[in-house]
Amino acid sequence: MKRKVLGVLIILIMLVGYLPTTISIKTNQDFSKDNNENGNQKTYDRFFFDYPIMDEIISFPDEIKGEPYPIIDNLPNEYSWKNQEGKDWTTPAKHQGQCGSCWAFAALGVLESIVEIREDNADLNPDFSEQYLLSCLSEAGSCRGGRSWVAFELLQSENSSGNNANGTIFEACFPYEADDDIPCSEKCPNWMDQLVPILDWGAWEVDGTNEDRESIKSYILENGPVVTHIRVTDLFKAYGALIHSPHLYYPRFRRSHSVNHVVMIIGWKDIPFIPSGGYWICKNSWGTEWGYDGYFNIAYGSLNIDGSLIVWVDYDPDTFDFPPIKDKGNSNEKLEINSLINPISHFK
Repeated sequence: MKRKVLGVLIILIMLVGYLPTTISIKTNQDFSKDNNENGNQKTYDRFFFDYPIMDEIISFPDEIKGEPYPIIDNLPNEYSWKNQEGKDWTTPAKHQGQCGSCWAFAALGVLESIVEIREDNADLNPDFSEQYLLSCLSEAGSCRGGRSWVAFELLQSENSSGNNANGTIFEACFPYEADDDIPCSEKCPNWMDQLVPILDWGAWEVDGTNEDRESIKSYILENGPVVTHIRVTDLFKAYGALIHSPHLYYPRFRRSHSVNHVVMIIGWKDIPFIPSGGYWICKNSWGTEWGYDGYFNIAYGSLNIDGSLIVWVDYDPDTFDFPPIKDKGNSNEKLEINSLINPISHFK
């Protein structure tokens, strides 16, 4: 209890001197740029304007596709797809701009990692188009919010609601504009030649129990990252704006009962001596300046992180031919697959 109170006090003390500050925000894609009546760039409060959440409350389906993942024996105390066998099997965190499209970023972020894992190539770095989900699969959601499992369902569907094609396209084909009014026709002309198909998807309900956490860990260990849902607070936004260490975590204060944001879980770390017993390692979509390079750690049970719905997706490497990647030598930089996509079909 003393450790918990001390952690709260430290965060509040840091915020006292920081909250009054307003700054001009310029995101990775300059999504927050705006002008006031005098023609000057509008200033935004870092906590409340640059870190959007969903306006619409998520309604979970009555029937969930799938049961809790079977718990495996002897789970390790820590595991992360960001550092597995010395390689990073995630893709860089993006910025969703002033649009509540976290559901799309979490869904495609998980798919990007699953593609790398199934292709056994951590340097592949696919960058899929969130704008494609907003503009072409609008039944999944909008800038007010959406549902990742519906995005996967529509991506796999070959009927009209799924744009008559199974798969997603690359960012270069349909760049993100943080605007759900962009028509689907704005995608590149050869979009069907670069569709990356979905093999399968599923979801299961969780309630924050130890069994639920063991089930989530088991899936992540054996398959890859998953989509989850959280209840974002202003304190959580401020924490990530101030704390950029991969060794710290957002604590658990009290139980939350709703969700308004969607993120990825990529790993975990058990710490028996803290009240929650450990923390999840997660990827967000508020740019690389929030958290540590866009990632954050959060205590088990905090902000309903493991208490609503877990969503997964799978991919078959035999259904798409990625171009060969040149030898990078000792470079740690990932190659952008977008620059390697050619206009001919890559289906096998």
